[in-house]
Amino acid sequence: MPSLRAWVAGEFGDLHRFVIEVEGVFVGCRGLNQIDSIHRRANLGYWVCTAHSGRGYATAATKLLARFALGLRDLERVEIVAAVENVASRRVAEKAGAIYEGNARRRVRQHGVMHDACVFSFVSGDVVA
Repeated sequence: MPSLRAWVAGEFGDLHRFVIEVEGVFVGCRGLNQIDSIHRRANLGYWVCTAHSGRGYATAATKLLARFALGLRDLERVEIVAAVENVASRRVAEKAGAIYEGNARRRVRQHGVMHDACVFSFVSGDVVA
């Protein structure tokens, strides 16, 4: 499994990586990756420490990053792709206001195993409150 430090250092090529801190404590991270300038879309990913989950940090950070991506990055579409089994990530997408578009078969690979995934999106013109 890739290390968090490697991800924050940019070793996976993400153009925009953000760390979530609350009162100086590391809570999690966010990022935009798979940026496709031709089709004006990107993927939004997130992760929160288990000790800090359920407090709304992931949802608030997801809204901020979606607004940033659609406003400053001149993107038309931001996708969130979460494994069907990952209920917590799916809830974050829903609470942030992303629109559920459906399931994609064998869309994500985790720990060497392919999983079906739920696909959510924000598009230009959506109000991300």
